Amino acid sequence: MLTNDLKDKTNQYISIYDELKSKLRWKVAHNQILMLISSAYIVNKRDFNFQRFYDLSSYIKSNIGSFSTLNSHHRFTVASILDIHFQHEAKQAFLPLNRCIQPNGEAWI
Repeated sequence: MLTNDLKDKTNQYISIYDELKSKLRWKVAHNQILMLISSAYIVNKRDFNFQRFYDLSSYIKSNIGSFSTLNSHHRFTVASILDIHFQHEAKQAFLPLNRCIQPNGEAWI
C-alpha cells in the first residue's frame, strides 16, 4: 500500500510528465529526459511551472552559440536544474555559468 505522501508525489510526477510530454512533443525525442526532469522537481520538492521552465529554456537557447549542444534537448535538462536551484534568479545564474564553460569565447556546450 502506498502512503498518502507517496501517492501525492506519484500524482505530481505523472502530472508534470504528462504536461511536458504534451507540450514538448516535437522538441524532446526521448521520454527518459522528460522523466528525469519530472523526477528532479519531485525529489527537490519544487513546484513546476511550465511557462517559467519553457521561458528559461528559450533564454538558454537564445544565449548560446549556433553549434552548441544546448540547441538540442539538453537545454531542457539544464533549464530544469537552474529552475529548481535558482527559480527566479535562474536567468542571471546561467550567464556566468555559460562564460565559465566557454573560455576564450569558444562554445564548449
